[in-house]
Amino acid sequence: MTQLNNSFVHDQFLWKEDIQGSLGYAKELFDIEILSEEEYILIKGGLEAIFDEISSDEEGVLQDGIEQQDEDIHSFIERKLVEKVSSLFKIRMIFLAICKIGWKYWIKSSYRKI
Repeated sequence: MTQLNNSFVHDQFLWKEDIQGSLGYAKELFDIEILSEEEYILIKGGLEAIFDEISSDEEGVLQDGIEQQDEDIHSFIERKLVEKVSSLFKIRMIFLAICKIGWKYWIKSSYRKI
């Protein structure tokens, strides 16, 4: 069953879109006062740090996802964010809610290229 659910090797190229979607969703949650300013700043900073980390060594950083057997790119980014901002319990709930948001941004950005 694990092999069936594990799509990391196939969707790891979506890391930018997943982070963009997560940043947008966190901003919306801040705007409607579900996240406090402190929580939003921590999440935003964590996601930006992950973006920078992957940008600087995409192949090496993403290899960690394969080694840790992350199910998909979203669970990889979620794990990285929790490692960076472990004090926020809401992160887990938020990321469960936005699991598919990266696909929306990828489709949108790919459509523009066609």
